[in-house]
Amino acid sequence: MSFLNWQRGRTIRTRKATEDKDINELRKISALPGGFGGEQERRMAWGVLLGIERIEKDEEEYKVHKDEDQVRLDTNRSFVTYPKNVAADNKEKMQEDLQELIVGVLRKYPSLSYFQGYHDILSVFYLTFISQGTSQKDSAEWSDLKRCAEAVSLNRVRDAMGSGMEGMMGLLCEYSKQQI
Repeated sequence: MSFLNWQRGRTIRTRKATEDKDINELRKISALPGGFGGEQERRMAWGVLLGIERIEKDEEEYKVHKDEDQVRLDTNRSFVTYPKNVAADNKEKMQEDLQELIVGVLRKYPSLSYFQGYHDILSVFYLTFISQGTSQKDSAEWSDLKRCAEAVSLNRVRDAMGSGMEGMMGLLCEYSKQQI
């Protein structure tokens, strides 16, 4: 099977699962070599998997978050080894975008705290949703990226984003009970 035939087939399968909001099929596709296929299909699939709808809202001003200095330190080290073949000025733009994305989530949800590695998680979403060199903040892709970042933060890594270890300790205790 040629690459074009493979990609066409994967595109059709992913788009159908996305249109049908078939979470189980999208999970199966995500585990296959090559995942969802093209960039557009990945964006659509992640939107469905994270349960986000495209919502256009006016940006609100939020208070400065206590963790913004640490976020800056970490985002300044992002995109250094990956992706390859990106000009230095483009990497700086990507780092600024990532900073804005993370700070936007933290300001919108001030009870969340930043943790080491959070920028790595959101950098993968950034690379998935934003085409290199084109990060227009008023685009549908940027809006989808923000919604995915919020959904992941609130639904998948929230326990790691508490002010203490309580959330993680609860998960660890529950896991250890299952192992006994």
